Amino acid sequence: MLGRDALSAMIIELDLPNRRLALSLSAQRPRGLRARFGGAPLMTEVDLEGRSLRALVDSGASGYLTLSHTKAAEYGLHGRAGRNDQSIVLGGTVRTRSVTIDSLKIAGRNFADVSINLLPQQQIPGAPDAIAGLECFRSDLVTLDLGAGSIVRRVSQKRSTERLDVLEAPLIGRP
Repeated sequence: MLGRDALSAMIIELDLPNRRLALSLSAQRPRGLRARFGGAPLMTEVDLEGRSLRALVDSGASGYLTLSHTKAAEYGLHGRAGRNDQSIVLGGTVRTRSVTIDSLKIAGRNFADVSINLLPQQQIPGAPDAIAGLECFRSDLVTLDLGAGSIVRRVSQKRSTERLDVLEAPLIGRP
């Protein structure tokens, strides 16, 4: 696992349609979407059905958006029909509830009728209220510059229509 200290010194290029990752040391900092460090992680603005919020950009998250229990309640999402689901977290998975939202604007793109995950009511120290995942970028070439706090999204010539792979992480300490 590469830590944020190492990744902050690199440019991370994700070619999601072709399933490629490149890490490079570069003095050239590309200009990108509005994103900045909010405390420590890379944050960006999200519009969820006409209401704005800030979300942590997580290259390890596979969905469009994951909301904390508190933020989901604030946005009135707990009363919606949904299904049981799961999300990958460090060391394993956590049970979530998946609901469909009408509109999501993130990373310079509009999405309609997409599923997002709602986390259970539990206290996770330092956990963000919202996490923007790689599903938002599935057909893009993405450059993350943690050191400069920017995201550059370019549309790929190859279009992916399949959902990103979700791998179940083994629990730490179990064979």
